[in-house]
Amino acid sequence: MLILLIYIAICNLITNVDAHGFMSVPKAIYTDPSTKTSYIYRVDGNIIFPGLKWNDSPRVNSDLLTTKINDGSFPELKTFTDKYIMGCPINDLSKSVSVDGLTTFEWRNDEEKKGFVESHEGPCEIWIDNKKVFSDTNCAKNYISYPAVIDIDYSICSGTCQLDFYWMAMQEALWQIYKGCVTITNSQSSNTNLTSRPSTNSPTNQPTTNSPTNQPTTNQPTTNSPSPKLICIEATSTPTSSPTTCKPTNHHLRQLTSVKKIRHPCN
Repeated sequence: MLILLIYIAICNLITNVDAHGFMSVPKAIYTDPSTKTSYIYRVDGNIIFPGLKWNDSPRVNSDLLTTKINDGSFPELKTFTDKYIMGCPINDLSKSVSVDGLTTFEWRNDEEKKGFVESHEGPCEIWIDNKKVFSDTNCAKNYISYPAVIDIDYSICSGTCQLDFYWMAMQEALWQIYKGCVTITNSQSSNTNLTSRPSTNSPTNQPTTNSPTNQPTTNQPTTNSPSPKLICIEATSTPTSSPTTCKPTNHHLRQLTSVKKIRHPCN
């Protein structure tokens, strides 16, 4: 009986550790599939913000961090995570995945048939190269489908790029950090189309049929001139590198550099 109880406890522990989810669209390549759903690092919230309570419920903990994000005392999640996790330690970036035709990102937990584990509330971000294309202060709360589906504009990538996903779960004072990466290729980027459009609508080629010698100067064709302006408006609709989110202050960055790192239990 004792052996059976120990076995059940071990199985439960394995399930709790390895059932957090993974990046399925675009399909990330994991160097070790057995660890693809595990967090990579843990950081003590009591060290980041001393004097605040970080062992409350997941919702209260996440809401407290949201206030810190909104008042500018917590940086973008990518900036915070990159201080503890160098590169992409659990993914193989040597192979690429096409995102032609894709409009979404998907995160899934097949063991529990969920997207994000509901108890793992906290922020998440998606970056393509150095441009943030998505962020939310509580992904587990706001994306509850299986799999979790997030709309993404992949046109920001032209050719080959790297997509990075960041997620921090705050169900306890030791914040769990997840990071997934994948090399993507996009041959259908709208950025490429925008650069080629002005050649067909160049205003220098249009007025030739309306020479000023045949018509009064007041009737010269000015209706075609807005064409280049339209191109510029479309170009500026591409997602920017940093939507309106809080930036880390110099004081907070100094505080983060002095943070004591928490060693991963598997190390």
